[in-house]
Amino acid sequence: MKKKKKAAKTRKTPAKKKEKVNFVESREGSFKENYVTGAIGGINFGTFVMNFYADHPVPEDAMKKTKKVNIERTFKTRLVMSPMTAKSVADWIYKHLKAGEKDSTVEVTPSISRKKDSSEPKGKQPDVPTGMYG
Repeated sequence: MKKKKKAAKTRKTPAKKKEKVNFVESREGSFKENYVTGAIGGINFGTFVMNFYADHPVPEDAMKKTKKVNIERTFKTRLVMSPMTAKSVADWIYKHLKAGEKDSTVEVTPSISRKKDSSEPKGKQPDVPTGMYG
């Protein structure tokens, strides 16, 4: 007569509770707010770089009655981040702009729409603007 093998006991491990994260926010002594009118940058050695600037007419040229006005571009700050962080920031900005457009608290011209690039993979792509102006 053969002995019956005992079935192996399986234990369900309790699902870990999601740990809550509490952020303690502070500002560095050098923290400052900048109003910017544009940004340039891109991917540089695996990091995403954004240089923010403000444009304004050169005061001497504005006083002259000439056809040519010089614009001064003053770079205010440079942000360097991982591509994952850059995507997260882009998604955050896009989400808030779309919400502002919807409830009319923000007017964005031209309207925000994602441009499709022929080199992008087929299938559903996230709605993220590809350039500074959509």
